[in-house]
Amino acid sequence: MSVLDGLNNFIETYVRIFRGLGSLRLLAPFLIMGCIKALFLTVLVLFYLPPVYKMLIPILGYFYSDRVLHFPYYYLVLPQIFMYGSSLILDLVFGVILYASAVFIIGTNIKQERGGLIEGLRTARKSYGSLVLIWFLKTAILTIIFQFGWSLIIPLIYGMPFADFSTFLIVQIVGLIITAFLVYAVPAIMLHRQGFITAVLTSVKFTGRNFIFSFFLVFIPWLIGLPLNYFIFSKGHVIISKFNYSVMIYLLGLDIIISVFTSFILLAGITYFYLYKTE
Repeated sequence: MSVLDGLNNFIETYVRIFRGLGSLRLLAPFLIMGCIKALFLTVLVLFYLPPVYKMLIPILGYFYSDRVLHFPYYYLVLPQIFMYGSSLILDLVFGVILYASAVFIIGTNIKQERGGLIEGLRTARKSYGSLVLIWFLKTAILTIIFQFGWSLIIPLIYGMPFADFSTFLIVQIVGLIITAFLVYAVPAIMLHRQGFITAVLTSVKFTGRNFIFSFFLVFIPWLIGLPLNYFIFSKGHVIISKFNYSVMIYLLGLDIIISVFTSFILLAGITYFYLYKTE
């Protein structure tokens, strides 16, 4: 693919993505996931009420000290609790099948075939084992990168201007590169009925042949959410100290809304490009 062809295809892909933002049928899985995350955030915010408190205290008490779980310190760790709960529990229980069904719906829309949410969920359920393995593989790799990347990089650039943000950026970019190599596995499973190993190999080879294009399909949705994510998860103490604690709740709610659209942009982009190159 020449540079001009690649640019034209990139523009065409995003034109189709933004057209899809007006379709409730295409957005349905993402809106459902957004509602689930909003409900989860509500439960966390109502942590101090007796029914919720009795349910959560044994779980959170295992990971955090008693001091942290009292007002106002709780709101300093609220973004972390929300992030881990969303990425490790909600994504596994609900996200795996909802996002896979989203790929199916977007794919059938591109091919002008019938296939709504119910059919997407049914198809995802048939391949649930492979989809969960893909999720575990990606999550395990990204967890290792985020867990050890910071401690490896920060000593190398300590003392430099914006060292904190630079480290955050480097670790995130490495995570995006890994994500780019695995991102086509779900379309391969949902649209071409491939198994786990075959889908992973297909995704790695596909990204290897189209790395720049694939990287930017992953990079742009991440970039949209970057400013808010950075301040929520890296500057929470500043937000709490300068504003009311409730500001953190509103910012997390805004993050949920933004994630609905960035998730759609990501999955619509990779699905469009995958089908364009394979069919």
